Amino acid sequence: MKNILKISIVLLVIGLLSCEKNLIEQNQLWEYADPNSANIKVVNAYTSNIPVGAPGVGVTRFYIYQDGAKLNGNAISTAGSWPGSATYSSIKPGNSGFTLILDRRIGTDYGKIARGDTAFNAKLTMDPSKFYSLFLIGEAPTQSTILVNDNLKNPEENKYAVRFANLVVSASPKPVDIYSRRGKKNLASNLSYKSITDFVEI
Repeated sequence: MKNILKISIVLLVIGLLSCEKNLIEQNQLWEYADPNSANIKVVNAYTSNIPVGAPGVGVTRFYIYQDGAKLNGNAISTAGSWPGSATYSSIKPGNSGFTLILDRRIGTDYGKIARGDTAFNAKLTMDPSKFYSLFLIGEAPTQSTILVNDNLKNPEENKYAVRFANLVVSASPKPVDIYSRRGKKNLASNLSYKSITDFVEI
């Protein structure tokens, strides 16, 4: 039997934007995406299974590398995203190796790499001028990544868009329905573990 759960408890909910029509049109005058770059947002939904207070380890913060080049200045924490919630980072397109390193803190030596600090390794292909979200999910030692192609479009006037992701780690994961009381309908149905919806207008 499917569980109907409150999204604030079990699901990652990501908003796209909400604006008056004239503001959207005004903002579009300033939009620019390099057609030769891919655009990425990294969402950290990793669940640590290491006890709180484990010595020397900040297990939920990561530095991001693309083919060995460091992308983020400050480590990305759970639950958080890089770059900020309303932006993407332009990176080189094509096939790349992505590595996420734990923000290990040993004494006063911040960010020192030690054995076992590579939490995620992924080979990803991203096309130029497209937008992607990379989700860090699960818990050690079976953590993984999900790359989603973000089909971005401006919502209609006086509406906003959200997406739902069921990333709840469980011994027996169950699908969920997301029900809108105001709309009196499901915004997502039978959303299983590791499933991520497209953006839904509300």
